[in-house]
Amino acid sequence: MILIMNFKQSAILVFSVLLLSTSMSFAQGKKGKRDRDPEARLEKMKEHLQLSDAQAEQIKAIKNEARENSENYRENLKRIKEELKALKRSDNPDMRSINNKIDEASTYKAQIEKVRAASKMKVRQILTPEQRSKMDAFHDEKKEKRERFKDRSDRNNDF
Repeated sequence: MILIMNFKQSAILVFSVLLLSTSMSFAQGKKGKRDRDPEARLEKMKEHLQLSDAQAEQIKAIKNEARENSENYRENLKRIKEELKALKRSDNPDMRSINNKIDEASTYKAQIEKVRAASKMKVRQILTPEQRSKMDAFHDEKKEKRERFKDRSDRNNDF
């Protein structure tokens, strides 16, 4: 009887802890890579690089223009990826069709990357040399963290 009671109490305790930790993670909201709010990212950039209000407005305009210019490419890329997924899951996959979709997706990815690169170069022109250095160091640090995470992830997913 005591054993059953302790088991029930333990199960309730474990469930409560799991529920509490899940609730806390939701309360924190999205962070890091998944935080795609342009206003929040601009505010973080403004603070980190000590941008003037004029610089922040110029950067906001550049980012909005880039987003608009790449929207069509992103929509097409999403459609292509769905078509590719369907081709790969078909009963009789046709490699020629799959390869054509991969090539088509690569074209849209390249266009998106070109818009991104143009946007970054416009932003760099607005920054002072000191701000560019800070931005470069920040991007290098982020890249290093991503690579470390990817290395750790690759080790865990060996199969």
